[in-house]
Amino acid sequence: MLSKLLDNPRFRISWFDHHEAGQIPTYPNLKTTIVNAKGTCTALLVHASLPGSDPRWAAIAAFGDNVPEAAEALLKPLNISDSEIAELREAGELLNYNAYGETEADVLFPPLEIAQRLSSFRDPIEFIRNGGIIPELRAQFQEDEARAKGLAPFEQRVGAVVYRLPRKPWARRLGATLANRLSLQNPECAVTVLHPLNDGAYQVSIRAPRQRNQEIPPASGLALEFPTGGGRVLAAGINLVFGLILAWCLVRYEFPGKRNPKSYDLMSMGLHRVWKTYTVQVANLKEGDQVLDIAGGT
Repeated sequence: MLSKLLDNPRFRISWFDHHEAGQIPTYPNLKTTIVNAKGTCTALLVHASLPGSDPRWAAIAAFGDNVPEAAEALLKPLNISDSEIAELREAGELLNYNAYGETEADVLFPPLEIAQRLSSFRDPIEFIRNGGIIPELRAQFQEDEARAKGLAPFEQRVGAVVYRLPRKPWARRLGATLANRLSLQNPECAVTVLHPLNDGAYQVSIRAPRQRNQEIPPASGLALEFPTGGGRVLAAGINLVFGLILAWCLVRYEFPGKRNPKSYDLMSMGLHRVWKTYTVQVANLKEGDQVLDIAGGT
């Protein structure tokens, strides 16, 4: 679709994105602003390109995209009250929460309806208080959070934790927001949340450790190992994946420097990661032990 539009010289297109964009076409009528560094989001990129725009709208989006430090830095020069900042933060998190689901039936407000209601307001605080969206989202979010209380990790290792949610609409809505909150609460830990879909597949939310070193892979790098994956340094997702995502997540974050050829994954359907992790666990090796690799293959 993009290439077809760009083939017509009458169209001029600006592309803003904070995700890994892949191969970008080269056209004289295409202007790109692609930044997937830590601490940014698309709304911040757009705001920077629009002199005079209200930074509170961009802050709402940044709060929703789990970059609160950037949102707070944007709001600091405005000297607005802590209560208004809290309103902006809640609105961002709730609008982001409403964006997730397997189908439109999972969410409270379809995206088009939110866009139409937003377009009637110039002041974000007025939208929050009088737009008729935030109170309803707040009530549903609280119900979904109550359902998730007591949810224990499905698997936890040093530096990595995995949650697997039930196959329910509330879980598909809440999963990405839950991943964001867990990431903020555990900045040294990688967080993966699995959202079961109705056909037996998973959607996956991946959050890299916020306190990360160079050896730890970015969230986007892991997600892009799958055809439907994408994202940025700290946050990424996979839209559709089957099977052994659990073992893959744990192995990739437990042993970040170890990468296997993708052919291994293709030949074994990912099982080689499970076998290797299991073998290390049951071998119970100690320092000084000798190990014979018989080259049995996968």
